[in-house]
Formats: sequence, structure tokens, C-alpha cells
Amino acid sequence: TNEETQELIPENNKDFTSSDESKTDIGIFSVSKPPSKKRNIPSASSALIIGGILGLLQAVLLISAAKPLLSFMGIKHDSPMFKPAQRYLSLRS
Repeated sequence: TNEETQELIPENNKDFTSSDESKTDIGIFSVSKPPSKKRNIPSASSALIIGGILGLLQAVLLISAAKPLLSFMGIKHDSPMFKPAQRYLSLRS
């Protein structure tokens, strides 16, 4: 087992040192620093914008059409459950 340890872990940093400034030596291991440049992913930006617009449209539609939607679901206007259901639907949307 001692021979295996010597093969896996070198005694000096000769194998791991580099003149590259983006690497930092910690003990016998070499750690690369992540690039500091931001990535621009156009598809993610587009998805966030489209999702936000669709969410706002859905909220406006559900709030404005709460009464017809609830009556379509079978809740009568004179039912004691109509007002709480309408309020819940509006708040939820």
C-alpha cells in the first residue's frame, strides 16, 4: 500500500506546477480559477422575457375573467362559495 500511495501522490510539485497565472498551487494539487468573463446566453434571456410576458398576460386574464370562469366551473352566483373562490382565484393569479 505504501508503494501505491507513492505512485498516486508525488512528493514534489514538479508535475503540477505551471507558469500559467490562472492556476494556483495548493499543496500538491493544482486548482484552476474560473474565467472571470460573463457568458451571454441569448436563449435564456429570451425565455425569461417570454415567460414574464406570458405570466403577466395570464394573471390579467384570470383576474378579469374570474366570474365567467367560476360560473363555467359550476359555481353559481348565489352560492356562498362564489366570493371566496373569486378572491382566491384573483389572489392566486
